[in-house]
Amino acid sequence: MSEISARVENLLIRPGQAAALLGVARKTILEMARDGRLPYSHCTDGGHYRFRLADVVEYLEAHSEPGPAGQELSLIHI
Repeated sequence: MSEISARVENLLIRPGQAAALLGVARKTILEMARDGRLPYSHCTDGGHYRFRLADVVEYLEAHSEPGPAGQELSLIHI
């Protein structure tokens, strides 16, 4: 794994960023983290969640449905 790949693999994003990637509300992301549907990297002492970008992309790929020809992903079902 290259240094750049390793850095991207461990890139942390905030709940709002994860929500934008998955097309859901920030509140939904937090609920998903709390009930174990979406892994999170850590939760700060102040209760702020951080997610690995790689985990969010993996979730997106696992929960997406193939779209029409020429499209790789369509809306996800949570």
